[in-house]
Amino acid sequence: MERHWRSVLIVSILAFVADAAVNESTLRRHRYDYGLFNASLELSTEVMATNIPEKEGYTVQSRHEPHLIRSSVIFGLTKVANESNVSPTCHAHLKQVQRGILSKQPWAIKVLDASGTKPSGFVFGQNYWLGSREACRGVQGPVGITLSRNYERVMHYSILTQSAPFEMDYRVIYLRHRSPWQVEIKVMSEQVLHIGLCLPSACASEEVKQLARDYVAGGSFAEDDIFDMQPEVLYMKDLKLSERFYQRLTFRLVVATVLVTGALMLCAQQLRVAKRGDEVDSGLAPVESEIWQAMDSILKWQPLQNFVSCFDVAHNWRKISATRANQPGEIPIMNGLRSVCAIGY
Repeated sequence: MERHWRSVLIVSILAFVADAAVNESTLRRHRYDYGLFNASLELSTEVMATNIPEKEGYTVQSRHEPHLIRSSVIFGLTKVANESNVSPTCHAHLKQVQRGILSKQPWAIKVLDASGTKPSGFVFGQNYWLGSREACRGVQGPVGITLSRNYERVMHYSILTQSAPFEMDYRVIYLRHRSPWQVEIKVMSEQVLHIGLCLPSACASEEVKQLARDYVAGGSFAEDDIFDMQPEVLYMKDLKLSERFYQRLTFRLVVATVLVTGALMLCAQQLRVAKRGDEVDSGLAPVESEIWQAMDSILKWQPLQNFVSCFDVAHNWRKISATRANQPGEIPIMNGLRSVCAIGY
C-alpha cells in the first residue's frame, strides 16, 4: 500500500513538471513569435526610411486611401503636396508620411493618430479638433514605458519603440467656417476651427497654409459636404515663442510693469520698516544698506509715501482679513450676505 502511494506521488510530480515545461515552451514560442513580428515591422520601417520610395512613379495603393483623403486633414495635405507648392525636403517628408500611413508603419500611424479629426458636438460649438500634442512628441522617439513580454498581447510592440525618420512638429491651423448647422451665439461667437496637425519640421508654416488652402478648395474635405462649412484658412501657429514675441511692445510693457510693481513693493516694505523706527542697516550688507538709505531719502516726500503705501502687501492683507465685533444693532448674517454679494456681483 505504501509503495502504491509512492508511485502515485511520483507520477503526480512528473506530470506537474511536464506541464510546466510545456507552458514555458509555449511562452518562449509566443515571445519568439512577437519578436519576429516586431522585427519585421522595424525592418519594413527601415526600408521605408531609405531612398527607395524617391523613385519616380513609386506609389503605395490602399483601399483606405479614398476614406483617409476626405476624413483626415493630415493625410489630405500629403496628397495635395507637390514639388511646386512646397520645398523638396518638405515634399519628400510628406510623401514618406503618406506611404507610411498606407503601409501601416507604426511611426506613421502615430502621426495620423496625433493629428486632429472632427469630434462629436460640432452642432453645439465644438470647434476644437486639436488631436494630441503629447502624442506628436511621442513620434520623435521611443516611449518611456516598459511592458513585460511574459503576457500575451495583441499590440504591436513597435508602436512603443519606433520613431519617425525625421523631426516632427505639432501645429494648429485655423479655419473660419460658415456652417448653418452650428448653433450661433452672437455674444463672443467664434466660428473658427482649430485643427491640430503633426507635421514634418521641414515644412514651413506658409507652405502648410498653402497646402490647407489647396485641400479645402479641392473639395476633398468631407465635413464641408456634410455641414456646408465653406472653410477659409486664416492662419497657422506652431505654438513656439519666436524672436518677434520678445520684440513686441506689449511684451516689453508687461515686463516693465512687473519690474515697477516689484520695486514699489520693496519701497513699501522699506517705508513700513522706517515708520516702525527700526535701524536701517541692521543685518544688511554694505551695498544693501546704501540701497536702503537711498530709497529712504527718496521716500521722504509725503505724496510719494502715500502712493507707495498702496503697494504694501502685508498691510493690505491685514486690511482684507480684518474682522471687528458686531455692534448691538447689527445682524451678523447681513454682513456675510453683503460680502458674498460683493464677491459674486
